[in-house]
Amino acid sequence: MKEPSKTKILNVRLLEWGLTFLLGIGVFFFWLQIRPNLLSHQEQYQFFLYLKSYFVDLISRPTGLADYIARFLTQFYYYRWAGALIIALLLVLLQRLSWRILVLASPDKKVKHFLYPLSFLPSVLYWAFLCDENFMLTGLVSLLFIVFTTWIILLIPRKTIRLGSALVSLPVLFWLSGGMFWLPFLVILLSERIVHDKAFSITKLIIWLAAGILLSIASVLISFNFLVQYPITEMLTGIGLFRLPVEAPFLQVWGGLSFALIIALYVFIPTLKKSVHTKIFAVVSFLLVVFIGYSSINKFNDLETEEYMAYDYYVRHNNWKEIIKMADENTPHTPYTVAYLNLALGETGQLGTRMFHYYQHDANGLIPEFAKHYVGALVSSEIYYHLGLINIGQAHAFEAMESISDKQKSVRIMQRLAETNLLNHQYAVAKKYLYLLQHTQFYKDWANEALSCIDDSTKFNQHKDWVYLRQIRTTDEFVYSPQEKDMMLGLLYEHDYHNKMAFEYLMAYCLLRKDLQHFVNYFSVGRNLNYTEIPRHFQEALVFMWTQKNGTFNGMPWPINPVIRRAVVDYATIYTKQRGAAKQLLKSRYGDTFWYYLHFE
Repeated sequence: MKEPSKTKILNVRLLEWGLTFLLGIGVFFFWLQIRPNLLSHQEQYQFFLYLKSYFVDLISRPTGLADYIARFLTQFYYYRWAGALIIALLLVLLQRLSWRILVLASPDKKVKHFLYPLSFLPSVLYWAFLCDENFMLTGLVSLLFIVFTTWIILLIPRKTIRLGSALVSLPVLFWLSGGMFWLPFLVILLSERIVHDKAFSITKLIIWLAAGILLSIASVLISFNFLVQYPITEMLTGIGLFRLPVEAPFLQVWGGLSFALIIALYVFIPTLKKSVHTKIFAVVSFLLVVFIGYSSINKFNDLETEEYMAYDYYVRHNNWKEIIKMADENTPHTPYTVAYLNLALGETGQLGTRMFHYYQHDANGLIPEFAKHYVGALVSSEIYYHLGLINIGQAHAFEAMESISDKQKSVRIMQRLAETNLLNHQYAVAKKYLYLLQHTQFYKDWANEALSCIDDSTKFNQHKDWVYLRQIRTTDEFVYSPQEKDMMLGLLYEHDYHNKMAFEYLMAYCLLRKDLQHFVNYFSVGRNLNYTEIPRHFQEALVFMWTQKNGTFNGMPWPINPVIRRAVVDYATIYTKQRGAAKQLLKSRYGDTFWYYLHFE
C-alpha cells in the first residue's frame, strides 16, 4: 500500500479530531438541554465529604478509589452545566484512550485511521448507560482506570515486564476499580500473541492465562473472606457502580465487552490490501457506531423520568411558577408529578381555583401514600413539610434517605433533616447534621448560616419561610394515619387559622375522594380565612350539593358566582339529556370543572 503524504495524514487527523469534538459537543448539549434534571437528581442523592474518614471508608473496599473520584465529580453536578461538561470530557477521554490502545494493538498500522470510528463505541454506550438514573458515574470512572492501565502497559517495550505488569495489575485494578479488572490482562495476552510476538506459543499463552485466572480468583476470595463482606456477583462487577446492585452484572459487562470487541476487530480482521476496502470498512464502522449509539440512548433515555426530576428540581428550589408553567405546556399524568403540581398550586393560592384544569386521578395525587422508596418517600415528605406537618415530613425524609438503594446519604435530605430539627427546637440534633454539611463543597455556607440562626433569634427571623413554618407547625401529638388524612389536615388548620394551604388541602382531599358530605361539613371551618370570593372549584361542589338536595338555588347560604350558577344548570341539562354523547360534549365545555371529575374521572 502506498505511503500517504504528510498533507493527507494531517487532513485525516483533523477529521479524527473533528469527530471527537462533535462527540464532546453532542454529549455536553445532550445533558445540558435534554437531561439536565438527571444531573441534579444524581447530585442530591449523594453526600461527598471533605473528611479523611470518608476517604478511608471508601478506599477500604473494592472499587473504592473509582467510587471516591466519581462522587467527587458528581458533587459538581450542583451546577448542571458543570455536570454536562464533566461527562463530555470523560467520554472524550474514553474515546481517545480507546483509540490509542487500538493503534498499539493494530496488526496493520497502515489502515489504522480507517478504523477510527470503532473507538467511539465504548463512549456512546456509556453515554446511553448514564441516562439510567441507577447507573452511577463510578462505572465510567472504573472503565477509564482499566483503559488507562491497558494503554500504559502496552507502552512498555520489554515483553517480560509488559506481561508481568499485566499480571500484577489484576489484584490492583480489582481493588481500585472492580468491574472489568481482568480486561487489561486479556488484551495484553492477545497483543503478545497476535501483534508483538507471533512466536508466542499457545503453551505460553495458556500458562500466562492460567496464572491470571488463579490470581483473579485469589484476589476475590481473599477480599470476600478476610476484608469485606459483599456478594460475590457485586464484587466481580464492581461495588457502587449501580444504585440497584441486582442489576450490576449487565450494563458494566456489556460496556467492557464493547471495548473487547473493538480490540478483537483490530486484531483479527484480515489485512485490507485495497484502499476501497478500508474506506468501505470506515463508513460501515461509522454507521454501525451511530446506529448502536442512537438505539442505546433511545432505550435508556426515559423522558418521563426526566419530567418527574424537573418537577422535583423546581420543588427543591421553591420555584412554584415554573412548575405551573410546565403543567400548562404538558399536563402531568404520574402520581408524583401531579402531587408536585398540586403543591405548587397550593403554595401560590390556586389549588381551589385551578386544580381541575389539570389531570387529577384521586387523593393520592394530592398527598401520595407513604412508599418505602427514596423517591416516593421524599415526595410525601416535601408536601407534609410545606403544609406545616413538620414531624411527619421529617419522618418521611429520614425513611427516604434510609431507603436509598446503594446506602448513600442524600445531601438534600440532610438539609431537610437539619431544617426540621431546627424548626422543632431540637438544636443538638440539627447541629449534628449541620456540622456534616460544613464539610461539603456547596452547602457549607448554608450550614454556617443555619448554625448562626440557632444562637441568634434576629437572624432566624430574617428567614421568613422558617418563621412561618414554625408558626403553623402543629405541636399536638397524634399518630400518623394515612387513612385519615382529612383529620390530620383539620387538626393542622385548627392549630393556626392562618394556614390557608392546610384548609385548601383539606377541601381538595374531600373533592378528590368525591366525599361531598364531609366537604360541606369542613367548609364551614374556613370562615376565618375571609375569602373575598370562594374558590371556583369549592363553589362548584357547594352548588352541586345544594341543587342535588333542593332542586333550586333558593335559600343557598353561600355566595355563588352567577356564571357558575348558569354553568351548573347547563351541565345538568347536557348530562341528563344527551346520554351517550354527554361525556365528549361535557369534556369540551366543562372538562376543567369538579363536576366532570365527579362523573367521569
